[in-house]
Amino acid sequence: MSKTVSNVLVGLFAALIVLLAVVAVVIARDTFGGGDEATAEAVAEAASATPVAETESEPTAAPTASPAGTATDLPAPEVLEFPTNTPAPTEVPTDTPVPTDTPEPTATATPIPPTQPPPPPAQPTATPVPPTQPPPPPAPSNVNGLTGTHFALQPRSVFAVNQQIWFEFTVSNSSGAPVPFGSLGAMVRRDGNDVQFKNSWGGNNDAIPANGLSADDNLTIGTPGNYTIRLVICFDDHNTCVNGGGTFHTLSQEIPFSIP
Repeated sequence: MSKTVSNVLVGLFAALIVLLAVVAVVIARDTFGGGDEATAEAVAEAASATPVAETESEPTAAPTASPAGTATDLPAPEVLEFPTNTPAPTEVPTDTPVPTDTPEPTATATPIPPTQPPPPPAQPTATPVPPTQPPPPPAPSNVNGLTGTHFALQPRSVFAVNQQIWFEFTVSNSSGAPVPFGSLGAMVRRDGNDVQFKNSWGGNNDAIPANGLSADDNLTIGTPGNYTIRLVICFDDHNTCVNGGGTFHTLSQEIPFSIP
């Protein structure tokens, strides 16, 4: 291959490179909406100023320079505004509260459960009062010269409710004269209280003879219980005596008995 041919090939190759560069710029403009004016001018300058390699002329031929491609006027490239990389917002550090020393809870005293209260002092039990003994009957006495020399319950007595209880008595008179009286008879007593009187003599202006008086009589009791019986005499008016308003004088000892 001659040197001339070689130089021609080099020039063609350079023109091809410039053409490819122009095509690339056009494609870039169409793709991205235009290019930068400076870039287009630079490409144009590159296309127009690309030197063609000089070939050494053979002695027989004058060196010829390959014509360089003329740069065509390209439209002004559009300026592409590429989005700038917006920096990610930085997190504003928040003030982390410094942990405070939590005070240790004060130990509260555990309440001690109340102890069982002592039982109340035992109330002193009332000492039962022994039943009072019924007062003793009046002792036999000598009244106006009269005394009871005999008083007794007869065997024929029936000690039951509303049954006849027989008694007998003798009254002596030491006055030497008749002694008038209001009522003479038997007094029944229960629990220390006189509860019943049986009039045996009196009511007719009676008087105990000077030589005394002996008699018997009976009475009935309608309530069961423990009783005593004794001989008594009353010198008040007969009606006053039998109605409980007179004064009775005891002439004998008491005789106890029971009605079941």
